[in-house]
Amino acid sequence: MSENEPYYKLLDEMRSSYHVTVKQVCDYAGFSDRTYRRIQRGEASPTVESFCRWWAFFNIFPNAGGGNRMMQAANFPITTYINNVLDHLRQDVTIAQPEEMRAKLTAFSQRFKQDDFQILLKLLDLRLASTQAERSALAKSVITALKRRHFWTDFETQCFLIIAPYLSWTVVSHCMMRYLAYVNPQGEPRPRIHFIYWYELLLLNYIQMAAQTHIYENVSLALSWGRGVGPQPEDGSIDRQMIYALIGQLVPMFQSASPDGAAIATVFQPVRQAAATLAAGHSLRLTTRLTRLEQALVTNAPYHHDRHPRQVLTPFPVPYVKADSPGQRLDQLRQARQFSIKELCEVAGISRSVYRRFCADGSGLRIDELCRALDGIRGKLSDVLLISDFPFWLDIYYPMVSALLQCYGSGSVPDSVLPGIERVHTEAMAAGNPVFLARWLTLERCRIEVQQGDIAAAPFGQQELELMSGYDTWYSTDYYNLQYVLDYGDLKIAQRVMKRLIEAMPKGQYYLLDVNFQMRVIIWLNLLSAMYKTKDATAIKAVTKVILHLEMPAGIGSGEILWCILQRYCHYVDTVIDGTAEEARAKWTSLEQLVQTLTPGEKPPVWFFFGDNQQALVAHYLGEGAHDYLGELYEIYR
Repeated sequence: MSENEPYYKLLDEMRSSYHVTVKQVCDYAGFSDRTYRRIQRGEASPTVESFCRWWAFFNIFPNAGGGNRMMQAANFPITTYINNVLDHLRQDVTIAQPEEMRAKLTAFSQRFKQDDFQILLKLLDLRLASTQAERSALAKSVITALKRRHFWTDFETQCFLIIAPYLSWTVVSHCMMRYLAYVNPQGEPRPRIHFIYWYELLLLNYIQMAAQTHIYENVSLALSWGRGVGPQPEDGSIDRQMIYALIGQLVPMFQSASPDGAAIATVFQPVRQAAATLAAGHSLRLTTRLTRLEQALVTNAPYHHDRHPRQVLTPFPVPYVKADSPGQRLDQLRQARQFSIKELCEVAGISRSVYRRFCADGSGLRIDELCRALDGIRGKLSDVLLISDFPFWLDIYYPMVSALLQCYGSGSVPDSVLPGIERVHTEAMAAGNPVFLARWLTLERCRIEVQQGDIAAAPFGQQELELMSGYDTWYSTDYYNLQYVLDYGDLKIAQRVMKRLIEAMPKGQYYLLDVNFQMRVIIWLNLLSAMYKTKDATAIKAVTKVILHLEMPAGIGSGEILWCILQRYCHYVDTVIDGTAEEARAKWTSLEQLVQTLTPGEKPPVWFFFGDNQQALVAHYLGEGAHDYLGELYEIYR
């Protein structure tokens, strides 16, 4: 199914895939079979409350598993068009059909009376302008409009990326500190969720512009921004971890020394070489960006000190703490985006009384009306709908997961946890929902693992795998759950999982029908782990052979280098099976050193999955005498 299909078509496809009846869905969501059919024909829309129950039935949320994207094209046509325009304007290409674009933006501007479209028209003019003076004047006009908004989201961030090369260093630095650094209402600095996707591009542009001034203090300020708002140690993105670690080496260099181009290049050289070794000929987005960063800093050397103190501006905070109900959150977002109630209601096609009732008690609004309202103010579904609005998960299931995680290592599960697990089972059976039932099996497996160990828990793990095997299609949430239970699979399950993974490889990264790329890597590792338990070298090498022969999918974005690490790791596993202890030790040490070079200091979180897998290889496949076989390597992850 295409991601441009309406959400209700995909939900019906999921219903069919999970072998759930229409009546079961309707009973849980709270509408009739007739209404369901009308929705499928595009003749009706569920209330926001029913929509949340419908999504909860299939374990979908707006901010995860592709939920936002599933709604985007069909239910957010204005935002989708604007994002397509901005993406095109950001590219270093000739603008395609500029007059058609201008006519459509002008029509939107006349219809909605919003300055977003005036800004886009100026950006189009900027890209078409023939002189630097024209571009600078247009960029100044756009940034003046953007600076009136203290709350920048994806729209403002993308506009800023387009105009930044035509602005002065002072203006760019002011915006990076004021609008693109984040202090939440509690005062704790962290990356702003609205711009973390753009972190690498923002950082590269900031450093490039600082380097062009040839002033140490400016470069130091830009590098410090990257450290201040960059990924935290728990951030799973290896790309951001690499850039963050690299900046960590550059910051003290520019703060306390006077490095020349050669000294700066020495910082990049080992990272670049390690990435090239792992890439083994693949063209990676990450290496392209590292090269761009190195060139900016090296080619603009030498630098000089201007000795002027730099004013560190206080970032604008997000203007609100999200309220308790969807209606209140929508009204908060409306105010933050500086829209009147009248403007929002006109865009949504609703009366002000309907809007006020929704704000007051969450009733009366349908999901298509909410989407139109959000589309009109450039909001996302995840700005208004939180996981707390979706039944079963936050109030029933997640508290039990949290309680059981605290029990690992203790050998016992408190009696107070048991009624909660039983409630999950009762809810699953009452709804006739295999997704809920799989989660009950997860809880039972975890309970038995705590109390009796993995061997005793195996039947529950195998039941969960059998249940999932009955689904016609696996979605991202299924792959997510699979990574935790795959250790209990046999060769038959492994072959089925491999087949579906191979089919999923060519797809993009963020859609509901697919699975996050890093998660795919973890699932492949868990497949290997399951095969170690068979102690069958042929079964293990069947998995490594598939991985080594699969081409890395194009356009996966962040984390591409993980596939390169996985393939190199498979060469290590093959050597453990067919080679000598010394050869295996050398391959493992080499791989670990390459990853350590990419991310000096703390290893990226995903690396520990490789470490755990190596430990499973030692424990399950090699068995007795494995410690002598791999020597000190076994101690690394004990």
